[in-house]
Amino acid sequence: MTFFSAFENIFVMDQTNLEPLQPVQNSFFSAKNLLPLALFSTILIVLASSVTYFVLQSKQTSPLSVQPTVIPTQLVASSPSPIPDETANWKTYTNNQLKFTLKYPPYFLITEKPKSIYFSTSEAKKDNLEKCLNFYECYDIPFGIDFSEETKPANQSLTDFIKSKQADPTYYSSVSVDQKNALQNQSKSPAFGGFLNSTYIDKQNSIFYLFSQFKEEKNSGIYNQILSTFKFLDQYQTSDTSQWKTYSNENLGLTIKYPESLFLKESGQDVLFAFETLPTGDAPYPLDLILLAYGNWTEFDALFKAQQGEDVKEAHHAVDVKVEKIQNLTIAKFDAVEYIRDGTIPPTTGLGRGPIGYEHHYLIKKNDKEYINFINLGMDRQKTQQRDSLFRVMLSSLIIK
Repeated sequence: MTFFSAFENIFVMDQTNLEPLQPVQNSFFSAKNLLPLALFSTILIVLASSVTYFVLQSKQTSPLSVQPTVIPTQLVASSPSPIPDETANWKTYTNNQLKFTLKYPPYFLITEKPKSIYFSTSEAKKDNLEKCLNFYECYDIPFGIDFSEETKPANQSLTDFIKSKQADPTYYSSVSVDQKNALQNQSKSPAFGGFLNSTYIDKQNSIFYLFSQFKEEKNSGIYNQILSTFKFLDQYQTSDTSQWKTYSNENLGLTIKYPESLFLKESGQDVLFAFETLPTGDAPYPLDLILLAYGNWTEFDALFKAQQGEDVKEAHHAVDVKVEKIQNLTIAKFDAVEYIRDGTIPPTTGLGRGPIGYEHHYLIKKNDKEYINFINLGMDRQKTQQRDSLFRVMLSSLIIK
């Protein structure tokens, strides 16, 4: 059977009989074979069209391959932005008695006492606070700071000092105040209804103490900012002696430098460096001065052999006096001993005596009969201690032949 005869058997009908034609068996174009053929043809057409399309598109749109040129860029390090000082525009409080200064926020109204300051946030609250402070005890304090200073041996650590106050130093954190070592503790007080902060600052021969109390915990951060601005006003704290005067004594075989602002006077074999004009004639000398004395101090051996912190009775020279040995040392190649003679302590006897005050000594032994005693003395312990830095710088300039 030919291709066309098979085709005719499928599609040509006898128009007179109108009976359906019987399908041709085993024909290539049977209904069974037509469907796969049609699908196969469609797939071929789609594939051919797709390939042709992509080939044409590739020729029209593919750009030339160009290797990019890398231009090295020099990195410039940017300077870090400066951290703004939040205390730059704060107000300044100065205490001339205890010789320090600090800053506080400008929105605080301050109430000043000799050794305390209090902060309020309105005039009404300030009035109420000041009325409360007139009573013996005032517990309604929104924010206050008390200040005090206490002497201590130079070799006593800050931790040991806190222990001597019946406090546990393990509850304290180490901080720095005006470039000095300090320990700080903060606790919540149910009795006060707020927070208490104790800060001890080590000044070598003394401890400066700040006690702060505030009702709101947010003031803890403000207090620490205030503390960061705290500065001691030690007008004599300097190590530069280039502009100082020089005192020389050939008979004593020594030279020493001293600030131009001091008033010098020789009295026998003693040399006085005073902080005010010295009287003439036989008028009494001021009781606040630095003294360079020459003589025979028989208590040297007792002081030199004593333990640190020991009260050396051989150096009392008066009743109701305490002498505390600080240390043995060498000054200008000579043996020396440092000690404190304190006549400001409360009396323990009923005996009277003249004023003695507070004295810081460096006793230097030239030989068994010649001694030089360099003394910082005054009637007020704190005021005398504040001169210790100047006293030590003068001592460092001492030359003994």
